[in-house]
Amino acid sequence: MSERNDRGLVRPSLDQLSTLSERGNLTALVREMPADLVTPVSVFMRLQGQGPAFLLESVEHGGHTGRYSFMGVEPRAVAVHRGDQVMVMEGGRAEMRQAGQQPLDVIKGWLADVRPVLGHDLPSFVGGAVGYVGYDMVRYFEPKLQRTAR
Repeated sequence: MSERNDRGLVRPSLDQLSTLSERGNLTALVREMPADLVTPVSVFMRLQGQGPAFLLESVEHGGHTGRYSFMGVEPRAVAVHRGDQVMVMEGGRAEMRQAGQQPLDVIKGWLADVRPVLGHDLPSFVGGAVGYVGYDMVRYFEPKLQRTAR
C-alpha cells in the first residue's frame, strides 16, 4: 500500500517503513511520476542548486524496459583526496583524515554501519556513496600502476 500526497504516490507507506526499519537502517522512498512533460535533465536542473549533485540514467535490455533516473542533491558529506589525506566536509565542518594506503577506506568506514533494506520493487541501486575518481586514483586499484619512490 502506498500513500498519496500532493505530489503523487509515495512508497513504501509509513506502516511499511516502520516494518522495514526492523531489518535495516536505510531504505529508499520512491515517488513515481508521469514524465509526459518533463525530462530527467529538466528535473535535475530544478533540484541541483549550487553544491555537488549527480544525475545517473540507466536503461536495461537495450532501452526496451527498466529505465531509471537517479538524482542526488545536497549530499550529507563530501570527501576530497589530496596527497595522503582525505578532507571530509560534513555538516558545515571540514576534517582532515589520514587515508593510509587506500583513500577509499574512508568511504568504506562511512558505509560500514549502513544496512540497506532492498525490495519493494526497487531497482538494484538505491543509494550509497556516489561520486567520481580522477585518473590518478587508478594506482590505488591497479597494483601495476602504483607510484614508485624516485
